[in-house]
Amino acid sequence: MAEQGVSMVYDTVHMVLAQGDMVLGISEGTFGGAPTSYYDLWRVEGGKIAEHWDVMRERYVAIVGQTPDYRTCRLRGRVVRPADSVQRALVDRIFELNPSMNAIYPGEARYICDVFYVAEGQGEYFDLGQKPIFRKSFEIGDAGECTAGRFLITDGCIGCGTCAAACPEQCITPGTPYAIDQRHCLRCGICEEICPAQAIVRQRGA
Repeated sequence: MAEQGVSMVYDTVHMVLAQGDMVLGISEGTFGGAPTSYYDLWRVEGGKIAEHWDVMRERYVAIVGQTPDYRTCRLRGRVVRPADSVQRALVDRIFELNPSMNAIYPGEARYICDVFYVAEGQGEYFDLGQKPIFRKSFEIGDAGECTAGRFLITDGCIGCGTCAAACPEQCITPGTPYAIDQRHCLRCGICEEICPAQAIVRQRGA
């Protein structure tokens, strides 16, 4: 990597855990200049490192949750790791709220968990169980509204109504131009494909 001009820097070691011949290190630093979290796992044999695995994570997270009745909430954003002085207390609190985790991480093993919070991010609530479907975007901090993936009808619209007739959620209304109700749009892209004037575009922004 150094030959390619990519630097890998460890600035802070937050935790080192050892059990048997396995050692886990949790650190942070930069990779190619970008803030990065490092998770290194070593197997030691005869006082020497026999094997090494590593996982690098930039300080961003994507979280998705779905209920059995097809309601989904997803969030992507920048995360911040609280100081070491409060990490254990936060882990303990999480285990109090989720006691089933004790079966997965018994005793001191719980402290392998790393607590973080989302400082800023973009998310969406999405309910496929309704007709028409319902979706609502939300923001945390200064992330701004997420518009990527939305379909918009531009001023090139000729008012033919082809898109409205084909929309499976019937969320396109007449106007100059026609308009898509983003709260109920499935984002299937049918309208874009069949528009004779090619007046419908998909947003690629934030």
